[in-house]
Amino acid sequence: MKQKLILQVGTGKTGTTFIQQALASNSDALLDQGICYPRAGRKGAQAGHHSFYAALASGKEWWLTETARPDDILRDMIAEIRASGCGHAVISEESLVWLPADIVHFLAVNLEEFDVRIVVDLRRQDLYVDSALNQLVKAAGRTFTHDQLWQFDGTSYVPDYYSVILKWARSFGPWNIVVRPFERSQMLGADILDDFFLRALGARVTVPRSESDSAQNDRLSRASLEFKRIMNFLFAERPQTCAQLMAPLLQRDVETGAPGGAILSDATRRKILDDTKAHNDAIVAEFNHSTDDRTRLKPGIFVEPFRPSETEPFGELAKVEIASMLAAVRKENPDLVRAIRNAPVPEDTPQAEFRQIQRIRELIDE
Repeated sequence: MKQKLILQVGTGKTGTTFIQQALASNSDALLDQGICYPRAGRKGAQAGHHSFYAALASGKEWWLTETARPDDILRDMIAEIRASGCGHAVISEESLVWLPADIVHFLAVNLEEFDVRIVVDLRRQDLYVDSALNQLVKAAGRTFTHDQLWQFDGTSYVPDYYSVILKWARSFGPWNIVVRPFERSQMLGADILDDFFLRALGARVTVPRSESDSAQNDRLSRASLEFKRIMNFLFAERPQTCAQLMAPLLQRDVETGAPGGAILSDATRRKILDDTKAHNDAIVAEFNHSTDDRTRLKPGIFVEPFRPSETEPFGELAKVEIASMLAAVRKENPDLVRAIRNAPVPEDTPQAEFRQIQRIRELIDE
């Protein structure tokens, strides 16, 4: 019989980090239960198979640098799964879902020896976009202008889950697609990991749990996110330096009790829900292959009600907020404050962001 391979492809913002951490920290216990979570494709302390994705994506972002070839990493992963003798294996990387169709086909061809099941994790689009925008500024260093971020209108960055799933279904077969709605009211079992295995395997897998059912993947407050957005322009050519802002900004948010708050307005969120309804219904119609009543998809996939956030548009940072953030950065990393003061401002920096950088620098010298 073929070994069964669960390929969890994403999307992100659906508890994937927690699942990966639980699988990685309990890989020996999983082997005893006949489940292989390959070390290959996970460089260093990585819990997910991020090196594998980096190789497949060809290093298009600064954090995706990978010297190994995808063929070599895939060969090592397959060899490890074979050698384990396990009946099941899991590969998990939340960004695989966005790979182009030709690479998805490459994976299907090279994984033919396995009985592959594709797990696609979905968070309601309005909630996904709001969280993803925060992540793009926070971790990816994206240089959205003030209006692009804080007056986001839903005309871009809204995933079409149906088209994404269709791409995987064409290569692996629609009957091998498992859709996992990320909603607490639809969660099976005690936590996210139970939900994952019950949907993918139809059985609970016993491994020790951490104290929380969600990984540490903190969201910046609106004020800290605005500060990081401005810094992304200043350090556009030095994203690794800009990434060092994360620790002090997150700590500052904890110490001051700064609220997270949404980016999107309620009107934009409702527009996103209206625009994606037809394709969400199509997913239920075409990829509802479970014979287990617990895992059958509900109409529209998502069932939790829309909860208004009453988010007001974000304005300019207050002087006291900037001073607080600079103090937090100085406490953690004085060299980073000096870099903020001295780094050359890129010539293509918009005037509004240029003025904000100057305000921040003036406060450094006060």
